[in-house]
This record gives sequence, structure tokens and C-alpha cells, in this order.
Amino acid sequence: MRRWAICLLALLLQTSDASAEIFRWTDEAGNLHFAQSIQQVPPRYRKQALEGSAAKSKSDGIFQTYTKSEHHPGSRAGGKYRVPFVAEGSLMRVTAIVNGHVEIPFLIDTGASGVSLPASAATRLGISIGPNTQRVTMQTANGAIELPLVRLASVELAGARVEGLMATLNPTMSIGLLGGAFFNQFNYRVDPAANVITLERNHAPAVPNQGEEHWRRRFRQVREPLEQLETYLRNREGLNETRREELEQKRLELEARLNALEREANRDSVPRAWRR
Repeated sequence: MRRWAICLLALLLQTSDASAEIFRWTDEAGNLHFAQSIQQVPPRYRKQALEGSAAKSKSDGIFQTYTKSEHHPGSRAGGKYRVPFVAEGSLMRVTAIVNGHVEIPFLIDTGASGVSLPASAATRLGISIGPNTQRVTMQTANGAIELPLVRLASVELAGARVEGLMATLNPTMSIGLLGGAFFNQFNYRVDPAANVITLERNHAPAVPNQGEEHWRRRFRQVREPLEQLETYLRNREGLNETRREELEQKRLELEARLNALEREANRDSVPRAWRR
């Protein structure tokens, strides 16, 4: 999950302009990063980024509604799915059907573990974001921000379908990021000459990002700031009324998020030991 967060962090640095150049590099720890500008790449990685990672996204940011009467590329034969892709430098761009009816472009990165969508896709997907929506905290150059975390009914590539994936909604992205949470369900092979990825279902758990560490992290991201805020309020008797009201409102929001997360965990029969 750390690699997912780092990858999303880098994507946050991009603008919503889908034609902007993308630079990609891998640091000493093996974490993959993206940046819109070469100035955002640390100097020691700029040669790597310039030589192997520059790409231009051709996505127009438009999400189309899928109907079964339309033609969609890709095929299935003998339990294998052939998924065409468009090369974007060292990345691959595909179109997936999300929640059974909306086409969304994605960049594939099997080195990242998560899934992220442009926030603008939420309306087309019928996803409502409210104060009780779960969120994950990401660190950026401008400080920490919170991204909504939602459960997708399904993500499908040329008939290869995975259900129940969690995804963040990112307001700065115009194209999605599809990582290992999807691809861990398959054995896959890339044919760069034909621009085709071949997927074959393996025996991984149905929802790979719903294990113990996933749930512990999600509860930790709500419990820790709530506990810190409660401690702060107890120890700051001299706070002015306006500031205390602001912090109390924040505390109520965190409590509502924790209650919503508990309900979700109850629905999925998550063990109590995973909620700490």
C-alpha cells in the first residue's frame, strides 16, 4: 500500500491537462514516481526520467457510457483475455468498463498496488461523496490532502472482470491509474510488438486489497487523528470559542467517518483484531 500512496502522491503533482508530458522514475527503494515537469524530478533521477519515462497522455478526459451493442476491442479465447493498449512512452493506456456501464481510460502500472479514478468520473458512476465517505490521507509537496476512498462494483478489461475493488477519487487526474489490485487477479504477459496484454485468471483472493493490512491502515488513518484531536482539546482549555467550535466540528466529522467505517467492516465481516 505504501507504493500505491507514493504513486498517487506523484500523480497529485500533475495538472488536469491530459496532454501534459509525464516523467517517470524509480528511486533507490524501488518506489515508482510520476511528475508533470522535469523540475519536479529530483536532480539525481532526471537522466533516468528523460531517457525512459517521458510520455504524452492522449486521453481527452471524456467518459463514455457503455452499451452492449457497441463494439469494444479485445477478445477472449481459451480462458485468456487479450487486451489492446496504446503505448504512452514506457506506460500503457487502456479503456476499462467501470461499474458495468462507464468507459474510463487508465494508465497501467502493475508496480503500483491501488486503483485511482479522476474525481470527475464519480457522477457518471453514480458515486456520491459526502461527509461520511471514507478518505485516505496523501502527503504532497503542499502538505497533506484527503482523497475519497470508494468501492467499485466492478472493473473490466476485454471481459476480464474484478469486483469490489477500492479506489481513490483524485480531483487533479484526467486519466485513471490501474495497479496491482486488479492485475494480481491474473497472470499477465505484455506483447509490445502487438500492443496487447494477455490476462489469464489465477487463484488470488477475490479482493486483494481487503486483507488485514488494508483494514488496519484504514482504521488507523481515522483513529489516530481522532485520538490526537481529542487529546489536544482536553489539554487546551484556553482555546478561543471560534477555534474550539472548528475543532469540535472536525472531531464530529472524524467520529462519523469512524462509524461509517465500522459499518462497512461489519458488512464485510472484518475481524475486530483488524480494526486497531
